Amino acid sequence: MNIIEHVWKHLDNRVHTRKHLPSNTEELWAALKEEWKAIDGDFICRLYESMPRRVAAMWKAKGFYVKY
Repeated sequence: MNIIEHVWKHLDNRVHTRKHLPSNTEELWAALKEEWKAIDGDFICRLYESMPRRVAAMWKAKGFYVKY
C-alpha cells in the first residue's frame, strides 16, 4: 500500500537497466543518486493521486490483500 515501495522498485529497475551495472558500493550509490534525481515528478504525482483508490480498496478488502 505504501507508495514508496513503488518508488524503490522503479529505482531498482532503472539501476538494473543501465548500460554499465554498478560493480561496487560506490558505483551503486552513485547510480542510485543519479536515478533518484531523474525520477519524473509526474510519476510521483500519479502515485500520490492513487492513494484514495488504494485506501478504498484496502477498506473494501477489510485489510486483506489488495492489488496494490
